[in-house]
Amino acid sequence: MTTRTLTALLAAGLALGAFVLPARADGPRCPAPAAGTAAVSTGTLQAKLESMGYRVLETEREHRCTVIVAVNDSGFPVELTYEPASGEMVRAALHR
Repeated sequence: MTTRTLTALLAAGLALGAFVLPARADGPRCPAPAAGTAAVSTGTLQAKLESMGYRVLETEREHRCTVIVAVNDSGFPVELTYEPASGEMVRAALHR
């Protein structure tokens, strides 16, 4: 492989990374619920967390996902992201 070919491949990889990485840095993106499918309500998710000992501080919608900031039983603030069509957790992280 020549130096020119290697340089071109490296430049193409860096250019592709400039477009792909920022899109992934935002966090998960949830699909829209299928037509005729009811989404799991924020109240249902909040009640489930409270029954497990979490204290919910904030709920919001972000990229079609339900994001809940809560304090766990150890006192740490966590950010939990749920897919609204199924109610499945898609991300859990310490809240900053």
